[in-house]
Amino acid sequence: MSTPGSSARALSRRIVERELAGRAGPAGIAAGIEGVFRQLYQIMATVIGPLGFQAVLTRAVHLTRRDYPGLGACEIACGDTFVMRGISEMIEREGADQGGVLIRTEGPSTP
Repeated sequence: MSTPGSSARALSRRIVERELAGRAGPAGIAAGIEGVFRQLYQIMATVIGPLGFQAVLTRAVHLTRRDYPGLGACEIACGDTFVMRGISEMIEREGADQGGVLIRTEGPSTP
């Protein structure tokens, strides 16, 4: 699996930093993470449709679970809107660093 180029990583980091700025606690961090994905959904759903976006994101979360099993509690649903469930609970249980893996900019480790 290829990793994003440096310009894509820099852009994604800026978006993440903007969405997480000033947020605290599991609920705030989860809301920031959902904001990042909501923006991505608005763009990608016009190209690959809501179910295509859900498939891509579900696969990405599945691959990331290899390194971060705590993601097993997160659910993704796409339709007219984008919803991620279980993020706040995961962050509460495992810490903010675990929530950050949802928005990491490198590819998952290979088995």
